[in-house]
Amino acid sequence: MNFKLPCIIMTLALGLICQIGPAATPAVAASRSGPVLGWATVVPRNMVLTEKAAVTDALRRIVAAEVRRILRPDVFAARLGAIARQVLARPERFITAHQIVGRGRGGGGYQVLVVAKVDAAALKKSLGDLGLLVSARDVPPVLILAAQRVGQEPMQYWWGQRLANRRLYTAQRAFENEMRRLKAQVRPADRIKVPVGLRRLLLTDSQVRRIGRLAKAKVVILGRVMVLDVAGRAGPRAERSVTIQLKAVQVKTGARLGVRTYVGRIKAGDKLSAGLSRAAAVILPRLVKDILGRLSQATGPTLKVQVILINITDVEDMYRFETVTRALAMVKSVSQEGVGAGRAVFTVVVQGNLNDLQTQLLAQDYRTFLISTKKTGDKQLTVTIVPKI
Repeated sequence: MNFKLPCIIMTLALGLICQIGPAATPAVAASRSGPVLGWATVVPRNMVLTEKAAVTDALRRIVAAEVRRILRPDVFAARLGAIARQVLARPERFITAHQIVGRGRGGGGYQVLVVAKVDAAALKKSLGDLGLLVSARDVPPVLILAAQRVGQEPMQYWWGQRLANRRLYTAQRAFENEMRRLKAQVRPADRIKVPVGLRRLLLTDSQVRRIGRLAKAKVVILGRVMVLDVAGRAGPRAERSVTIQLKAVQVKTGARLGVRTYVGRIKAGDKLSAGLSRAAAVILPRLVKDILGRLSQATGPTLKVQVILINITDVEDMYRFETVTRALAMVKSVSQEGVGAGRAVFTVVVQGNLNDLQTQLLAQDYRTFLISTKKTGDKQLTVTIVPKI
């Protein structure tokens, strides 16, 4: 029996399930989701395909509701694009059971009413893989030092924060607030007295560690933020571009714990604070994930691996491979030993083994090319650049 649209609306309003007949009681009565409406355009002479599309639409809404329940609203809004592409695009992966409890034409197309049970563990794992469920509780006390430049204004440096009634400027405040939301122990930068000799934009590792000790921090995050008007536009309500570079350093050893870059936009009319807070909600969970991964491997054995990169046709590809490799949590250092004739040789010191390094390299996004790898020795890996077609 086909549903009429008023019945569906009444069902949603009351949170009940319209009855189709004696067998209408859903098998998934204990489902996490209530009845959800799905809609699809009618495919001529193919109601099977039409109904399948409508069910997928309903499942997507059910999974999206569960994602919203799991994530903070600001994280959900900031990472909606990635969530849509990597989670909501195939909602059936997170559904353990579903049942159509109503169907019929309506709303200019075809509608179904669906109840379903969501596999919360699988969904959380997928969100975790996107860096959205990171908790910084296990990160040792952290100090953030961020320099910021907005438009044509002079660069604002982290050591100038004690001015203007001790207020932090926008980027520093956004980063510290986000780390607190991630449950990290934050050492406020405006409470340390920075010696004149350490007031510089480019710091050596020993200087970073010294400042960290002054703040009684175990990890220092160095940041640089550039906010510029989009070309051809100007004014306080113009769209702006944002570039953020962050580097985390362990105070005790000087080891690099992670490097992350963010490039994005602040929408026209949005406040700088809101735009940088959204950016912080994207980049900092990723950096925290790197920090936790590196710290968890800190006690493992180290291995010096020779990586031979071949089939280099563009020097930018070589630099990108080196940059991506340096950012891996298991990599302690990368040094280039030689380059020429379409190949480069690197010495990579890792906390782990050759198989782990090979797996990690294959899993990365090199943007303009792919790679293939082959173990050519106990401590040697040959990596071939494969251009994307």
